Amino acid sequence: MSEKKLVIFDITDVQTIDGIRPTRARGDRVSASAQAVEAVEASSSAIEKSLTGFIDTVKSMLEKVDDVSGNYKINKVEIAAQVSSEGKVGFMGVGLSANASSSMKIEFTRRD
Repeated sequence: MSEKKLVIFDITDVQTIDGIRPTRARGDRVSASAQAVEAVEASSSAIEKSLTGFIDTVKSMLEKVDDVSGNYKINKVEIAAQVSSEGKVGFMGVGLSANASSSMKIEFTRRD
């Protein structure tokens, strides 16, 4: 059985790849820094492994924060995570290139 793939839309320089869709309006001049959106396939198992590790780490951090929150209780935490074209999941700047363009919203709600 072939491995499942997910499409990640990544931003790349226009000069590096043929057959991609520019992010600029039609008729605009292409500058040296022009960028375009490229569809890249990433392994679903790589994304799953990275997402599982990311959520496990965030869960551990939240448990420590809960221990030191004193009289306050955290009911809900929202995190915006980025997905790189290599399938890595994390906060922008943590193992991701500046071109990471796909993201997901992860919401943690306290169990009662």
